[in-house]
Amino acid sequence: MDNVLLTTTLPLEGADMKMNAERLGLIWYTPETYDWARLNMEDGHTLRPYSEWLQLAKQAEERLNREGQAFMRVNINPGVFTNWCASHGCKADADGRKLYAVWAAMQADVH
Repeated sequence: MDNVLLTTTLPLEGADMKMNAERLGLIWYTPETYDWARLNMEDGHTLRPYSEWLQLAKQAEERLNREGQAFMRVNINPGVFTNWCASHGCKADADGRKLYAVWAAMQADVH
C-alpha cells in the first residue's frame, strides 16, 4: 500500500522531563498531487490508481481510529516535497516519502 502508514519515535522535551512519544504519519494526496506523484516520483510507475490508494488510505485511518491511535495526515505538496528531498539528500520515492512523513510528524509536535 505505498507505505501509507509511517511511524517514528522521537524525544519530546518538557520543562522538567523528557519522554518518548510515538508519532504516526499517514501520507495523503489530493487527486492532483497523486497524478503529479505518478508522473514525477522515481517510483511513480509503481503507484496504484488514485481510487485504489484512497480506499486503502481511508481503511488505514479507520483502523487507527478504532484502535485509538493518534495520527496525522501528511499532505504531499509537490514543491515542498521536492525541495525537502533535495535538501535532505533523498530521492523522491517510497523511502523519501517515509522520511518526509516522519519529519512532518515531528514538526507538527514542535511548539
